[in-house]
Amino acid sequence: MAAILASPHSLVATAPDATNNPLLLRVPIPPPTAESRAHAAADAKRSLERAELEIRAVRAAAQKKFRKMELQKMSVVVAVRKDELWKAHEGMEKIVREGVEEAKRILEGALKGLER
Repeated sequence: MAAILASPHSLVATAPDATNNPLLLRVPIPPPTAESRAHAAADAKRSLERAELEIRAVRAAAQKKFRKMELQKMSVVVAVRKDELWKAHEGMEKIVREGVEEAKRILEGALKGLER
């Protein structure tokens, strides 16, 4: 109870009724303000940017790996054919595109939820 009262969100717990469960503590949460919605939207956009950076970092690592495999093939006989590398590269690019699109869809859903 003390933690709820000490919170910076102006929360006030109501005492349980005698007829209700005595272990139940009701804490009405005020509706979000325009300022808190704007802050949440900015946080969501920053999260999208971080997600895109992480996706790009994974993509770069995969490209380095594919390039290394391609260079090894030139110097040593390796069982990786060029078309297999191309397919792997195209598959990785498809996954990256889908990941970025999914992150953007999640952001759009979050922003729509904040508009309500």
